[in-house]
Amino acid sequence: MLQTYPELFMRSGRYEARIAPNAGGRVTRLSWLDDGDNPVQLLVPLSDTSFDSHQWPKAGAFPMIPFANQLPDAGIFTKLEWSEIVSSSASGRQHGLAHRRAWAVKSANQSHVHLSLTHDLVSVDWPWRFSAEMEVGLNDHGMTVELRLTNHAAQAMPAAMGWHPYHPLESLPADASELVFEANQTVPLDNAGRSFPRHEWAPFSSFPPLKTFLATTAFSDWKHAASLKTNLNLDIKIGGRGWDNLVVHRPVSGEYICVEPVTLLPGTIGQNLEPNGLGILLPGKTLTAVWTCAACTPIAHGSNLMS
Repeated sequence: MLQTYPELFMRSGRYEARIAPNAGGRVTRLSWLDDGDNPVQLLVPLSDTSFDSHQWPKAGAFPMIPFANQLPDAGIFTKLEWSEIVSSSASGRQHGLAHRRAWAVKSANQSHVHLSLTHDLVSVDWPWRFSAEMEVGLNDHGMTVELRLTNHAAQAMPAAMGWHPYHPLESLPADASELVFEANQTVPLDNAGRSFPRHEWAPFSSFPPLKTFLATTAFSDWKHAASLKTNLNLDIKIGGRGWDNLVVHRPVSGEYICVEPVTLLPGTIGQNLEPNGLGILLPGKTLTAVWTCAACTPIAHGSNLMS
């Protein structure tokens, strides 16, 4: 069933943004205004805010909570003293629950939006109680998104977060390596979107030209900064903290690329047996991560890169 989602408007300096809290906290638009006040899109703009929450449009950006990318095949987490079943339906196994739920608006103005989400109804979709916070800031240097996930269950729960942006590729130059970042390892993914075992990882040197990259691949130990060239006059600068890995997705069809920071590699949530290990959130504890996005022109290259 299609639903229409109202948007909140943000503006600061040369940046404009829109957010739809009821559409899973999705940032539906982020643009930078050039000297002629013409908007340059840093995210694929969402032109129609009426859509099915399980058939989301390939536009904007949204939070992946309480897990990112794919769940393990079995849909069953068995760790230490607890064993819980998670829905095996296709709609409930990708990118978490948060982007299918309405977020509450705690405060909102043109430079700051604070949203919250509470999952109190224990169900097969996610049998642990949690809350999430999302704070979006816009200033003269671009956008900052801070995500927080808190475990309110009486026992430890598997937990991960990610941020899923769709960046436009319509005007890519033909002769450049357009996506630049640093990481330690290239982690191939199988057909179900799960990471290959560690012995099949390869050292990472540089990302291939996007005109030759049509795949989905993960990268471990991402160094929290990336640069995406959208045309000869503008780069998109991506950064953050709290994300140890990156997933890059460019489909065969569609003029966009997803540069997704994630706290865990795809398909690895709940697989660490240690109670304080990666992907395990103890009762009352909070997982936090921050994403930043800004425009950068060659004349002032790097001067407005957010850290």
